[in-house]
Amino acid sequence: MPLLNICGTTSERKTFSIASIFLSGEDESRYRWALATLLALLAKENIRLPRVILTDRDLALMNAIVSFKELEGVVHILCRWHVNKNVLAKCKQHFPKAVRDAQGRVVREPTFQAFLDEWQALSTLI
Repeated sequence: MPLLNICGTTSERKTFSIASIFLSGEDESRYRWALATLLALLAKENIRLPRVILTDRDLALMNAIVSFKELEGVVHILCRWHVNKNVLAKCKQHFPKAVRDAQGRVVREPTFQAFLDEWQALSTLI
């Protein structure tokens, strides 16, 4: 039985739980039901909608999200961890470990200058 876990993040990067919902399946209609229930609860309690929704690339969930007019102004982005995991699974054999390690350092740099330094180092490996 799949668990849909919905959480939020504060401006101080603290996470909090919003809802955990057991679903009888991972199809669009079940995701729509879960989202409709959550949206109704948020409206009832006068809680504003999120500004961003972050998901993996579950097409049923993505389709359910875009089916709600209430969520039209909400930005939907894909989780970087899931994207990197998929890229690695598909491309690992084409890149040596040194290149993969350098790419990982590039995307995690906290400052623009550090990013540029790591990018330059990565460029010398390719």
